[in-house]
Amino acid sequence: MNFITEFQFIADAYNGTGGFADGSELDQFKRESDGSTDPTDDAYGDRKEASKHEYENLFSSKVSRYNGYLFKSQPGRKTEDKLLEGILKDANRRGESVNVFMSNFAKNAKARGVNLLLVDIPQEKAKDRKEQIDKRLTPYFVEMLPETVQEYKINNFGSFDFVTFGDTIDSSTYENSDTQDIVRYYDKKEWRIYDLDKNILDRGDHGFSRCPVLIFSEKGNFESLGEFSQLAGLSKRMFNNDSELKLLLRGQTFSILTIWTEKGSSPTINLGIDNALLYSGDHPPSYISSDVAQAKTYEDKILAIKESMDRVAYDVSTTQAQESGIALSLKFEGLNSSLNSFAQRLENLERDAWDLVCESLGLPFDSVTIVYNMDFSITDLNNEIDILDSVNNIADLPIYKAEKLKAIAREDLKGYDDEIMETIYEEIDTSIGKMSEVE
Repeated sequence: MNFITEFQFIADAYNGTGGFADGSELDQFKRESDGSTDPTDDAYGDRKEASKHEYENLFSSKVSRYNGYLFKSQPGRKTEDKLLEGILKDANRRGESVNVFMSNFAKNAKARGVNLLLVDIPQEKAKDRKEQIDKRLTPYFVEMLPETVQEYKINNFGSFDFVTFGDTIDSSTYENSDTQDIVRYYDKKEWRIYDLDKNILDRGDHGFSRCPVLIFSEKGNFESLGEFSQLAGLSKRMFNNDSELKLLLRGQTFSILTIWTEKGSSPTINLGIDNALLYSGDHPPSYISSDVAQAKTYEDKILAIKESMDRVAYDVSTTQAQESGIALSLKFEGLNSSLNSFAQRLENLERDAWDLVCESLGLPFDSVTIVYNMDFSITDLNNEIDILDSVNNIADLPIYKAEKLKAIAREDLKGYDDEIMETIYEEIDTSIGKMSEVE
């Protein structure tokens, strides 16, 4: 398997680009003309053209939903160093805080199962610490999407010995266009910039003790795919089924007027001035329509694909039928387990990145602390409320009721300040206490 090619396919499905934008991901029928023998007969090209702007991108929405759970409680990051505070506020020298940068990074990582983080350093050197702070001349984070990788070597510890990326230098002005395709290279000692003929254009020591391109992987290896990566294939199946259903509806679902006639004769029939259809004989004209079974088959297939995407993405919001509490509970357990594992790997990656930053700045590694939320007790709130109602109908348990209400409030208001939650807990205790006194 060529993983770089797979990463690109997943990226196109996730972003709605490439073959999902121009229709080239649609499979050509064996008997479908493509204009190769007759330029005027290009049924496949016409179908691709008709598919533009019609790709239903469920992949992106599934990843966004998952990411919303992941960052519902923002990771805790603390430092007393002014240089590190500047990086927290602007992680990539583009004005994005670490929270924003890592949230976007996590989306691409979840879609592919793999993503890369480069800790880079500015070429301009500061004269003193004040200038370093004011001009933000400190290490910064760069997201390097895995599909841009060209060549690499992995060592025995699962890190890069070296890695190269395709890139473009844009020196254009308003009057002139000036771009150059290049290759960026990083190893354990230096960075280099090559042209496409492998001539070195620039080079320098990065100052880190290891390759500054860090690997995030759900499965621990660069050459791997994540659990959401199969959504790309499902997206392609749905894209094709939608196109084929559209072709079927256009080509076979129109009505045809039929007129009975004796052999060797033709009926007298015309449209009158009052828009009435006049005919002669004992058999009136009628319409026939195609069988809807084929269209129904496609609709069922599309629905089945969407349900498969829901299962892959732990999406219980689109459950079609009523399920038992046990079945829903198992689904939420799967989601919570996935979130916990993903958050642990994301925290490890960010800690490695901050270690490189501290190394570059000559600071102790404990100058910044990173803590991700690992407690994802996501539940079905409606089911929890039903359980509470059922218990109340059986027995009067004030303590149980109070603690259950606190758990429901904690899940519904996850991410709120501790002071606000403590106030709500006090309100619950007071309310339950008053109800018990009245009874």
